[in-house]
Amino acid sequence: MRLDLLSNVLLLGSPLVNALDLATAKAKGIIPRSLQSHDKIRQHPRDVEHRTSYIWNGGEVAGPRFASVTAEVVIPNITFPYGYNSTAYYSSSVWVGIGGDQNTCDDPERVYNGGLIQGGYYYLYDKEGDFGVFAFYEWFPNPPIFLDDTQGILTDIGDHVRMTVTQKDNTTGTFTWENFTQNKRFEIDLTAPANGTLCTNHAEWIIESFMTPQNPEYYFPDFTELTFHKVKAVSEQGKAASLADGIIIAAEPKLGSGKQLTSCENVDSETTTCKWLGYKGIFD
Repeated sequence: MRLDLLSNVLLLGSPLVNALDLATAKAKGIIPRSLQSHDKIRQHPRDVEHRTSYIWNGGEVAGPRFASVTAEVVIPNITFPYGYNSTAYYSSSVWVGIGGDQNTCDDPERVYNGGLIQGGYYYLYDKEGDFGVFAFYEWFPNPPIFLDDTQGILTDIGDHVRMTVTQKDNTTGTFTWENFTQNKRFEIDLTAPANGTLCTNHAEWIIESFMTPQNPEYYFPDFTELTFHKVKAVSEQGKAASLADGIIIAAEPKLGSGKQLTSCENVDSETTTCKWLGYKGIFD
């Protein structure tokens, strides 16, 4: 879809047309992926652990082997608070997943050689004018698969969605996408790719940034506030984890700078809210 860029507000409320396909996104480098590592750790009230990371924002629980994680989101709009930059990309992804955190993984064989099963949606906006919200699933290190490409399933700003991933035996799993606004449901069975065996002692719900010192033009779009509702991570023994014992994560693209992209908090036993803080001067 093409957009008149005279406005600095990106409204994604209309049906998506000519969506940015996976091949184009990959060719343009919009969707870089890497296993996550964290930096500083500090303690906050209620003993919720806080960490800064390179690209993740949101929440995580660790401890037992997790069989599933789910969360609901009402997809917020995004804006250009500093004006539109025609030479930049605006992209981020919102998802739930199991694995992928080398800082938390307790399996030495998987710390630097493990997978991540995840699913949710991307905000994608490129300098050619293609933009949209795109549901996806991924078993890293394989690339993401977009549902608009493979299933004809479109996603919109304001949609109420639920994202769920499950895993069994570290090498098989499922992704389920439910769009309550559009009354659509999609589920697929997945198998780990080579080097994709999961480290399953952690599960997460994340807003991922691709804005790094190596890719400073990959701007983190302003979503104002995003809330993960009805978050639930269940162990292989069937026990739900407590968010009060979880981890809050904020992306600090220039680690050690103290400049973070979001401020997140657990507001109750099943809800995590993240506020966008901005990226101006983030690498100064």
